[in-house]
Amino acid sequence: MRPIKPLRAKRSPARASSDEVDAGSSKKMPYSHGVTRNFRSNEIGISARRFPRSGQPAIERRVTVPSLAESPKVDPTHLVLAALKSQHDQTLCAIREAHAKGEVRAAQTALALSNAADRMIAGVLSLSRDAVTLRLGEEPGQCIILALGKLGGRELNFKSDLDLMLIYAVDEGCDPQAASLFYEKVAQCFIRLMSNHEVGRIYDVDMRLRPYGADGPLAVSASAFERYYQDACWTWELMALTRGRVVAGNPGFGEGIEWARNRALRHRLGLASRQILIDAAEMRRQMEAHFAEVSFWDVKRTPGGLIDLEFLAQALQLCAGTARCDEIFGAVPAALGGLADDAILPTDVADLLSRAWRYQFAVLMAQSAQSVGATAPEGLDVSAEALQGMQRAVRDVFQRRVSGGPLAHAA
Repeated sequence: MRPIKPLRAKRSPARASSDEVDAGSSKKMPYSHGVTRNFRSNEIGISARRFPRSGQPAIERRVTVPSLAESPKVDPTHLVLAALKSQHDQTLCAIREAHAKGEVRAAQTALALSNAADRMIAGVLSLSRDAVTLRLGEEPGQCIILALGKLGGRELNFKSDLDLMLIYAVDEGCDPQAASLFYEKVAQCFIRLMSNHEVGRIYDVDMRLRPYGADGPLAVSASAFERYYQDACWTWELMALTRGRVVAGNPGFGEGIEWARNRALRHRLGLASRQILIDAAEMRRQMEAHFAEVSFWDVKRTPGGLIDLEFLAQALQLCAGTARCDEIFGAVPAALGGLADDAILPTDVADLLSRAWRYQFAVLMAQSAQSVGATAPEGLDVSAEALQGMQRAVRDVFQRRVSGGPLAHAA
């Protein structure tokens, strides 16, 4: 097994200055994140030079915020956030329009929405770190945002919230307690900016999937992250971690967290496969008891729906063990393909489950775009009879492969 990269951060080089001014422009005031303001045109320039923390390609964006003309002393944090939000809204409108016209499939829409969320998270995290630095002094380490849930699997829809975790490492020679306070403030600032009422809510952020949930610190140290997932986590938390994906922050440190995630999963893979299946089946049973009356149009929660497919893919990957499962996939279609490639699922069964996922995910995406809830969406060629037939087939596989016994049980 390839050794994990050290998670203790090294002292980062000084951040590049953001006070560059375009040649020939009128008076401009520099702001963090490579953001400059032109007082004559009231235009905000967001320099992509600061965003490579997220791993996203560098792109120069310019956004006009007319309301700032009367507020030359506006808070720089609010100024940058307004510019980021304006660009993000334009991106979402373009995605929604392409989806409504049928130019892209649901999976492509989900990928576009996920990429847009990644970029927004990177910008707001950078903004949060600089805002806390102004209050508490130089940043004492490095941090990343780990996406879980729908965003982790790149399966975002128009109504999704974001399941996120902020993980940090302390620079050598810095006080761990001071670093803990610093990144706790960064996490609080990040959540506050994402739900900012002045510029409009960007995303609902949920950080309850972090170690120990609401009882644990909002910002998680790298060492605590490793210890928890290797020794103390519940089965459902391991299942959620299969979708973990670093979306923003320091790239080198992010690679270390990816290795920590993979090592934690492989440490537990196959060690108690029977118990993993029992826990997954019991968790699904409790969810169904909580949502007693569910329409088949509720393609997420209904028996044989998307949750069944997610649990099936996650539990079977965890049960397979390193000897049979070469890679852990967060996205359900990729996970099902991997299970078939590794002979854990018969190819015909994996194909059936993949078709059921695509069919139901298209329904969910249309429902989220139209805000119609668990009802039949308009303009989508979907048969209620075919939908129910797929759900019965998925539930049958789920019961035999998860509820019914060990991994070796015939499909």
